[in-house]
Parts: sequence; C-alpha cells; structure tokens
Amino acid sequence: MVRKCVYKFYEYAFRSKYVRCLIAYAYRKYYSSGAPDLSQSGKINKKKTIIAINASELYQFGHLKPLYDALVTDFSCVVILVGSNPKKMQLPEYQKFLKKNQYTLNKDVVSYIWLSQIKPDIFIEAAISPYHQLCPDKTIKILVAHGVSSLGFSKNHAHIKNTVTYDYILSTGPYQEKALVLAAKKYKVQLPGILRGGFIRGDALAKAAKTFNPHTFKLQCGLKDNPTVVFSPTWGEFSATAKWIDSIVVLCEELALNLLIKLHPLMLHGRTQWETA
Repeated sequence: MVRKCVYKFYEYAFRSKYVRCLIAYAYRKYYSSGAPDLSQSGKINKKKTIIAINASELYQFGHLKPLYDALVTDFSCVVILVGSNPKKMQLPEYQKFLKKNQYTLNKDVVSYIWLSQIKPDIFIEAAISPYHQLCPDKTIKILVAHGVSSLGFSKNHAHIKNTVTYDYILSTGPYQEKALVLAAKKYKVQLPGILRGGFIRGDALAKAAKTFNPHTFKLQCGLKDNPTVVFSPTWGEFSATAKWIDSIVVLCEELALNLLIKLHPLMLHGRTQWETA
C-alpha cells in the first residue's frame, strides 16, 4: 500500500505542470551560464516554423527519428530536439547518442528547461510528458501514439485522461483511432483532434525491403532457409513474453519455422520492475 502511494505521488509530481515549471526555473537559475543562444547559431528564425521534438527518452525518440530526419530537410522550418535536464544529458548514454548522430548540444539538442524561451510553433512527442505544458499557449502540441499494440503512449488506457492538454493525436490508423475513442468514452474525456499519420517507422522498413535479401540474412544468422517468424513483444506486465513465449517456440519447432525475437529496449537492460525485463 505504501509503495503504491509513493508511486502515485511520483507520478503526480512528474506529470504536474506546476512542479515541472518550478524544476525548470531552478535548473535555469543554476545553469544560467549554459543557456543556448540559438539566435546566434541561426537556429531561431522568425520567418520559419520552429518545431520542437521531445528526445528526452532515447527509446521513445527512436519512433520519431524518421520524422525528424525528414523535417530537417525542409527549409521552411527549424527543428530542435528537446532533451531532459542538463544533468541527465551529460550521462554517458546520452553523450553517446549525441556523438553517434553528430548532434551538437545547445544547438541541435537543448534541455527542456529552455522551452519557454524557444517558444516553438509546434511541439511533438511520442509519450505523454509535462514538457509540452512549458510551451506557450499558441504552440500546437501533438502526441504521436506510435505503437500498434496499445494506445502507443501508454500501456494503461486510463492515461487517456492526460491527452486533453494536446491539440492533436497522431495515430497509426483507423484501428488505433477506434481504441482511442473507446478509451476516451470509458474514462469520459474529450479527445483532441485525431490525425491518421500511419506507422512512422514503417517507411524505413518499406524502403529497406527493396534491397533486403532474406536468403543472405538467414545465412549470416546461421538459420535454415525456412519461413521466418519475427516476435516483437512489448515490455511490462502486459508483455506476451511471460505467457506466450513457450507456446510460440514449440509451435515454430513443429512447423519448422525460424524464430527471431526482437526485444524492446526497456527489456534489454532490465530497468523495469516486471518479470518480463
């Protein structure tokens, strides 16, 4: 009971606009000398649309990276990635991410604490966070419901109540839109506008399929040239790995199928409290 109460407190504090504004203010005061001068770098241009994309959690940004890569080629807009607090952005994992993608800190990627100064025209993120509430009222706030196994931004459909602060939800298609509508009806909330954007990462798969050689791939993996099943379970207590994996392995053996299992990043490092990690 105590543990549940503590979790609820942290969840409330994390999602609270006022708590986040207070934390951002404290960080700005402490890191005032490290404020990004985006106007000098040519990043902020009043004649262009300023688009901010949440990249504070790397595994979530992975769903939006194809969109980011497309937007940076559009000369009518300026795209800025929004990271976590300055302290977390100095961690080795985040620094590795910056180096790998050749992103410059305080130019391509800035901390969320400066959002109120950047004043983006559009803010996009792949999971519900309080960051979008730090933007001005005029900012168009878009939530990308990226997954197809649930509402995308959460495994708990009760979190549909937290979508009311967005202007739009970008869904993967009509079936996910149906799930959004049903969740909103159950929890009695008014949904933002729904845009059918499709599965963003699917574009990369469709492009790669043109040159992909499955026979060579199987040879490299040491697999037989049999039909192949890809199993990509989600994380958490909703994951299919706990109850389904044994049945799937047995069935693939009986049907002489190759089985490839692609784990979610949260499951690879064992950072969640659930047995599926």
